[in-house]
Amino acid sequence: MWIGGNVIVNPGVTIGNNFVIGAGSVVTKVGIIKSNTLGYNY
Repeated sequence: MWIGGNVIVNPGVTIGNNFVIGAGSVVTKVGIIKSNTLGYNY
């Protein structure tokens, strides 16, 4: 997994394996970010 700088992950978010969240992103969706995902501004 890799989480870029200044990322905000809100409570209630579950993150799988082998993912990338780009720098400055805000993860707001409550639920699961699936494995093998490239995320940006979720």
